[in-house]
This record gives sequence, C-alpha cells and structure tokens, in this order.
Amino acid sequence: MRLAAVVAIAASTVVVSPVLAQADLPAQTPASPRLNKLDVYFGLGSFKPQSDAKLTGRSGSYSLALGFGSRYSRHIAWEIEYLSYGQDVDTPAGLKKSAPLTSVSDNAHISTWGIGGIAKLVQPIGPFDAYAGAGLGYYSSELKAFKTTLFFIPDEVKRKDRRFGTQFVAGIDLPYSDMSIWSVQYRKLILNADFGPDIGDVGVGGSMWQISYRKFF
Repeated sequence: MRLAAVVAIAASTVVVSPVLAQADLPAQTPASPRLNKLDVYFGLGSFKPQSDAKLTGRSGSYSLALGFGSRYSRHIAWEIEYLSYGQDVDTPAGLKKSAPLTSVSDNAHISTWGIGGIAKLVQPIGPFDAYAGAGLGYYSSELKAFKTTLFFIPDEVKRKDRRFGTQFVAGIDLPYSDMSIWSVQYRKLILNADFGPDIGDVGVGGSMWQISYRKFF
C-alpha cells in the first residue's frame, strides 16, 4: 500500500507540475497583424529651416514624404522614402552678381528633394507605438530666383548641389484599423549645399512636423 501511495503521488506530481509551470508564465502578447507586412505611406507637414549666417530672411513652407517599409519585428522597423521640402530666403548677393545686366528679385527659393533610408526602434505602449530612428539619404538642393533681362524677358538664375544628409526621427503610431495607422512625427535633417564660390557652403536642412497615413498589405 505504501508503495502504491508513493507511485500515485509521483504520478500526480508529473501530471500537475507542467500545468502549474504554464500558469506561472507571463501572458504572451498577441502578434500584431501588421508584423512583417509591407506598408506604404504618405506624409505632409511643416518645415522650419536651420539658421545660417550666409542666408537671411529664411521662412519654411512645406514638407512631403512618400515611402514604403516594413515592421521587421516587434521592436524594429525600416523605411525607404522620397522626401521633399522648400524654404524662402533673401536672394544672396552672390546670386545677383552672377546675372549681370539683369534685374534679379530680392526673394529666392530653395527646393530640396531626395531618397533616403531609415531604421527605427519601436516601443509598444498599450495600443500605441512610440519610435525613434535615424537614417542616411542623398539629396538635391536648388537655389532659384527670378530675373528680368534688358529686353524684359522673364527668366531664372539657379544654383544646384547634391549631397548626402543625415536625419533623425521620433514619433507615435496611432492605429486606425488592423492594417492602417496614423502617425505624428518629428524629423530633423542635417544637410548642406555648396551654391558656388560667391555664396559658399550653406545649411539647407531643418526640422519638420509631419502627419502621415500608413497602409499595410
């Protein structure tokens, strides 16, 4: 009888122990339906130019982003995007000197666009996802002002440069449905452009606040 009792106790321990062990494990977070899915997104927002002693009268206008990416894991995501933005500046003296016998406007515009990649670290917070990331891109910047010749023919005087730039992002993803989200994002782009020896190397980057919509497939 004693031997039978010992065997019964041992058998019950073997059966019950795994059940208790499973009960002690933390609950598993359900996998997001957006995980490892390709997404495309569109974003619009503001642009604030960086300050630079060589260019005065700066004012930002718009910023636009179009791209695609994927949520590689619960905490890692990547994106490849097209980024475009613009800013108005006072026409630098060097640009006016480069167009003799013409009348050059006092206001000029700098437009910048390029392609870049971003890696992001993601931290789920309840139904939201907070993230921060950085990336590298190749951008084209053009400084342009209107001019009028002696024969009153309207034209443009331009300077252009292409450079690599670095950007940093941080934001929050707000789920709209299982396969779509809205995002609020802050972006900082560090970028310079050389507009010629009479103007020099100037900063053309700045900061942006953007709202974007992202769809997963």
